[in-house]
Order: sequence, then C-alpha cells, then structure tokens
Amino acid sequence: MRKNESDSVVKALEALGLKVHHAKLAEQFLAATTLPGPGLPETEPLAQATHPEHKRKIIGDTFMRESDKILREKWNLDPTQVFLCQGSLRPDLIESASDVANL
Repeated sequence: MRKNESDSVVKALEALGLKVHHAKLAEQFLAATTLPGPGLPETEPLAQATHPEHKRKIIGDTFMRESDKILREKWNLDPTQVFLCQGSLRPDLIESASDVANL
C-alpha cells in the first residue's frame, strides 16, 4: 500500500459492512528479505532493494508469511483452508512499465 492508502481502504470496506483487520506491518516489510530463486543468495532488505523482481518477491513472500501468522494466531484458522484476495495487478503492471498495462 502507498502512504495513507490503507486507512482509506479500511474505511471503504467497513462502509460496505465488512469486518476488517488492519495489520500495521511496515517495519516487518521494510526489514524483510527472501530467496529470489534456487541457489541464489538471500536478497537485501526491502528498504534497500532496488531490483524490481526482488522487491515483488520480498513483498509477496512477506505478505503470505505475515498473513499465515495472523490467521493462525489471531483467528486460530488453518491458512491452507482460507482464500486471500489481493487486487494490485494493474498498478504493478503500470509501475513496471509493462506493455500489458496498455491493453
């Protein structure tokens, strides 16, 4: 999410009558690293990452790790039995200057 975007998304979802849990995990994301592929070294922390694919991988891996943790610890749910949805494909395509974004 971009700065202050989370608050407006939470308000919009709550206005629809949805119960929303807003986890504030900026520090965890900024410090997160990941393995970009088999045999490759661990990435730098997200706060220092410059490679777009490394950033996407760090964010995706951290999102899943933190979501699973919240599902287990806060709601006592099995993460393999829950569907999570994310809607950021178009902005990601635009930011990465993809030709697909022009379709």
